[in-house]
Amino acid sequence: MKNPVLILGIGNPLFTDDGAGIYAVRLAKSRWTGDGVDFHEAEVGGFDLLHHLLGYQAVLIVDVAVTGLTEPGDSYMIDTDALPPSLSARSFGAGLGTALSVGRSLNLKVPERVEFLAIEASDISHAGEIPTTPVADAIRPVADQIIRIARQMLTDAMSTCTCVG
Repeated sequence: MKNPVLILGIGNPLFTDDGAGIYAVRLAKSRWTGDGVDFHEAEVGGFDLLHHLLGYQAVLIVDVAVTGLTEPGDSYMIDTDALPPSLSARSFGAGLGTALSVGRSLNLKVPERVEFLAIEASDISHAGEIPTTPVADAIRPVADQIIRIARQMLTDAMSTCTCVG
C-alpha cells in the first residue's frame, strides 16, 4: 500500500544542474524520520510522469527550472494549478499541466494536491555529474525545505483521511 505523500525528484544527473532535484530528494530521504512519505526519483516528464503520481493524496515534485527570472540556486514554488495545459514544466512533450488535466478528465486517481518546488539552474545542457556551484550550494537548504513541506503535506493528508480501521 502506498503512503499518502510522494516526494518526487526529477531530472537527469548526467547533465550538470539537471540532477539537482534528484540530489535534493535523495538527501531529504536520507534525513527523513518517520513513515507516511515515499521518496522516488525519475528521469521523465509530461505524460510519462503521470503514472508516478497516481494513487497519492499529495505530491511534491522537485526539479530544476531555467527561467532567467532569479539567480541560479534560488528555490521557489510553482503553482501547478496555474499551469495551462500548453505550458510545459519540462521539455518532454506534454507538460505537467497537460498530464494533470488529462488524468483528472479520465477520472484517474490524480493527487488532489500537487506542488512543484523548482531550483533555478544555470546549466542543464552540458554533460557532467557535478552541478554548478550555486546549484550545488542550494541542495542542502532545498532538502530542508522538502522535509518541511513533506511534514506539512503528511499532516494535512492525515487530517483529511477517511481511513477505516
